[in-house]
Amino acid sequence: MEQEINDLQLLIGCEAATVWMVEGDVIYPYILFGEHTDGLRDLELPIGQGLCGKCVAENIEIISNDLVNDPRWYQKADSATGFVSKNIICLPIIVQEEVYGCVQLLNKTEGDFTEKDISICRDIVELICDKL
Repeated sequence: MEQEINDLQLLIGCEAATVWMVEGDVIYPYILFGEHTDGLRDLELPIGQGLCGKCVAENIEIISNDLVNDPRWYQKADSATGFVSKNIICLPIIVQEEVYGCVQLLNKTEGDFTEKDISICRDIVELICDKL
């Protein structure tokens, strides 16, 4: 899965990519690509908190191109890492109709995230899920 996530980050053109996994009633970062990710390694979020938590809790795809003004954004992750998040895509990881986590892409390097980007992400995440 790591290679596919790294390839996805390069294909979409973004600064960071993370896979968050569900464990009990929290999510935690499992795969991390990009600068300033070390501060995330010990972070756990309750399911439902932040955009990744909401993605997992509600089994929804999310695009937000204005995180500063998005009330769902969990800003403490940026505080812990020194990373400045601007925009995001989150997609749930679903295996046999159960949400196991989500894929998060941050800070598209050219412009905003689009529906085309999320479509590409969806196809790759589905391929990953088929392997699990």
